[in-house]
Amino acid sequence: MEEVIKKHYTGNAAELYVARRQNNPKWQTEQSVVEDFVSDTQDISTVIDAPLGTNRYGKFLEGQDHITKVSGYEFADDMIKEAEKIKSSKLHIHKHDLVNNPITEKADLSIIMRMLNLFPQNRSEQILNNVLCATEKYCILSLRHWPKKPALIDGKVWIQNLTEIFDIFLANNFYVIGKKDVKDNQQGQYSIFTLRKEE
Repeated sequence: MEEVIKKHYTGNAAELYVARRQNNPKWQTEQSVVEDFVSDTQDISTVIDAPLGTNRYGKFLEGQDHITKVSGYEFADDMIKEAEKIKSSKLHIHKHDLVNNPITEKADLSIIMRMLNLFPQNRSEQILNNVLCATEKYCILSLRHWPKKPALIDGKVWIQNLTEIFDIFLANNFYVIGKKDVKDNQQGQYSIFTLRKEE
């Protein structure tokens, strides 16, 4: 965990994180999926953003009257500093290791964006379990996937096996209700999934 953070989320990398990505089609699709779903789904009042990163959804969630609380879980100190620059009366920040520690405070919606391809599949499955266990209704997550065995590409991105990830969804009683694919030149398929919990 610490190694990934040092490589991608400290110092200058944290400060320039949004500026380097906000015009990218992946980033824009992620943003629109989250904003459209939250705007259209009025039975959400509490949100888990894990990892919080720079608090990219902060301004939007602050303006949504039906959202009363946002719990942001982040391990990188420099990303927390960036997140705090976006003022929000609803945001509560928690320094948290998502790989090794389950979230204990429940919320209606969880957002897991740009995390599940940073680690080998077994660790990504731990992260998924650690967030879904605290998610009461819905989850939106991003994932680069394919039908083959998980593989590390270019020394930085893990492409996960979709069937095994789906097994984690089902084990936590979550089912896919939406999927938005983003085309790019990298291997595997990058998708934003929307899940709903069934009791």
